[in-house]
Amino acid sequence: MNIIGLSRNVVNSMSEKEIADNLINTCRDLLSANMIDLEPEFINVAFDENNWKESGDAFDKIRKKTLFFEKIKDEERSNYLIFQENILKVINNLSSNIRRFDSDSAYWAVYSLAYIVSKKGWKLPFFEFSAIDKVRDK
Repeated sequence: MNIIGLSRNVVNSMSEKEIADNLINTCRDLLSANMIDLEPEFINVAFDENNWKESGDAFDKIRKKTLFFEKIKDEERSNYLIFQENILKVINNLSSNIRRFDSDSAYWAVYSLAYIVSKKGWKLPFFEFSAIDKVRDK
């Protein structure tokens, strides 16, 4: 089950690692259904826990792309990139002794997914935008 199918109570009780795992599974599901484009550097790091130590470098590369697409006002592409950035922040925090990113990165990763779902108008089973309400407090 991915994070889209989880109730608010379940998400609120999840650890940062559980949220990351569920977001990555959601990415796999969306990618296999051709519903989302993911950057190769994201896939390389996120889909192989042995590569999580490279999440900071992958974040930096994707951040440059995000800034470019924001500059040319490509909102859809920017949203996909921001979603990936946020997941990489969580991965980086989990895989490093030095937490480079804010502790609420898991919240923003879930929020980014919720934003994409709402903008695309996807009707995904059990998806609750409110499921992210308390994740940021972790």
